Amino acid sequence: LGGREQVNTAEATLAAPPAVVFAWITKPAKIKQWVEGITEIEPLTTSGHAVGAKSKIIIEEQGSRFEIRDEVTRSEPDRLVEVRMTSDMFDVTNLFELADEQGKTHLKQTMQAHYKGLARVFAPFVGGIVQQKLNEDFARLKQLAESQQGEAK
Repeated sequence: LGGREQVNTAEATLAAPPAVVFAWITKPAKIKQWVEGITEIEPLTTSGHAVGAKSKIIIEEQGSRFEIRDEVTRSEPDRLVEVRMTSDMFDVTNLFELADEQGKTHLKQTMQAHYKGLARVFAPFVGGIVQQKLNEDFARLKQLAESQQGEAK
């Protein structure tokens, strides 16, 4: 019963160079500004956002608080970053791909989720909700990156 795997994507072209956008998708203080629900990101390693870096993420949504662990599995500055996220409910591979378009950045996020346990039963029903959240988060990211692009590092 229920879904095994779900893939959601979001894409946008941001009027900011890849170095600026990369900072927005890799720096914890910036991530908390555009990803709704994230209240804390605690690095568990000292390697920044290099391959192998790990962190603990606290999310609060609809009165619930839960923890996700993540690990950077691929990273090419200003080009791509891939993070594996795990929790009791799911395992997610989150890939961000950046392409320079004459000083602007085309950003694509591909989120591949494998639901676990009881969450598998509800997986078919949450796809639309996840997609809506990605779209809203991307809209926030676009606004922030474009308005504050001078803060690349």
